Amino acid sequence: MLLENGRYAYGSTSKVSLYQLTMECKQKGGFKELPNDEIQGVFHQPLLSLARDYGLDGSVESNLDMRKIVNSLQNGRFVILSIDKTKVDPELKGGHLVLVHAYEPDTETFLINDPEPILAENGRNVKVESDRLEEISNKKGLIIWQ
Repeated sequence: MLLENGRYAYGSTSKVSLYQLTMECKQKGGFKELPNDEIQGVFHQPLLSLARDYGLDGSVESNLDMRKIVNSLQNGRFVILSIDKTKVDPELKGGHLVLVHAYEPDTETFLINDPEPILAENGRNVKVESDRLEEISNKKGLIIWQ
């Protein structure tokens, strides 16, 4: 894994905007579309299909416990984990996807990139202790590899 412009990436990435990725995922049926043309949430299978379009592979997971996340990271994979916003902040609602990209065994801490961000102000390389991640996790998501 390489660090490119503050982001972790597999090798080189194409220069694609977040908007373009969102529209491609939308075309695959990846989002619930609201009557006011807003999009909400993302479905895991279309997101995996989009990743495959960009040369990655992976699996949709319905039982992502901490052991499975740690094993995936130790094998050079990323985890896109669904978390429960309500368990982060009771005023928030719904699910949210974060990128789990590293694990520090000495401190039992995960490093997470949070695109919204709700876990920390910056959202990049947020440290989350294993117990806390387990608490807020929906135990669903994707494991992504090259």
